Amino acid sequence: MRDAVVNAMNAVYNAVMDKVNSSWSWGRDLMQNLINGITYMLGSLINTVADVARSIWEYLHFSVPEKGALTDVEEWMPDFMKGLAKDINKSRKYVEAAVSGVADAMTLTMQSGLNVDMDGISGAMMNGGSGGVVNNYYNNDNSRTVNQTNNSPKSLSRLEIYRMTRNALNV
Repeated sequence: MRDAVVNAMNAVYNAVMDKVNSSWSWGRDLMQNLINGITYMLGSLINTVADVARSIWEYLHFSVPEKGALTDVEEWMPDFMKGLAKDINKSRKYVEAAVSGVADAMTLTMQSGLNVDMDGISGAMMNGGSGGVVNNYYNNDNSRTVNQTNNSPKSLSRLEIYRMTRNALNV
């Protein structure tokens, strides 16, 4: 009886080990079959991807597409602007009130004598002239304060502002 159990156990062990050892070839065979399948069907895969890309291109490309929501893109902006203008005219009293409020605030600020930062504002927007104003204030401690306004029909570069300042200070 003992021999029968040992023989049965050995048979089970050998069967399991055969399966374990053959599993290496299963994995190798599986991968090789996958590679063979992809290689065999590569042409079909490329054609399918090209068909998908072509379908997407019909809806989205760098000119007006043949299909989809963007086919009327050239009419969209003029229609949008017409609608915007119509709605602004319908709401004119609100727009006028808002613009008037901003203008009043700007007038109060300019009349209050506050220093307003005009950095980045071109001369074309300030007084419209091409000249400049330099005010020199000499202080008691042998220093001076220079307020300089450069009016120009175009934006001034840093170099141009430096030259004007140097000339104004007579350096």
